[in-house]
Amino acid sequence: MRILLPLPLLLLLLLSGCLYNEDAYNDQLNELTDHDGDGVIFSRDCDDSDATRYPGAEEIPADGIDQDCNGVEDCYVDRDNDTFGKNEIVAGNDMDCTNRIGEADNPDDCDDSDDEIYPGAPDEKGDGYDMDCDDTP
Repeated sequence: MRILLPLPLLLLLLLSGCLYNEDAYNDQLNELTDHDGDGVIFSRDCDDSDATRYPGAEEIPADGIDQDCNGVEDCYVDRDNDTFGKNEIVAGNDMDCTNRIGEADNPDDCDDSDDEIYPGAPDEKGDGYDMDCDDTP
């Protein structure tokens, strides 16, 4: 028994073998693969070689690494602009927490309302003021 296929179907079957592109298939497969096992596919992950970096990851402030893939670093708030902040977080405008007024790369300020009080500031011991944040006034 002879089976006759309609010409469009026959052409489709013949050409489908010619149109297969292994490189394109592998590229597409790669885009849908999660290489680092963080649950986010390659095409949506900002670094698919690092399982700690993906959209929605917890950001570690002022470490210079964009864990949550939003393109900016979380920094410590520096209210007195002495380059030392408190344990309050603000979104930076880039990956560096040291180049903008109001942000710091550390939470070490013991008095963020006075720019003369910070770790390492000159401090006259025994005057009743802790200027250098070492807990000894």
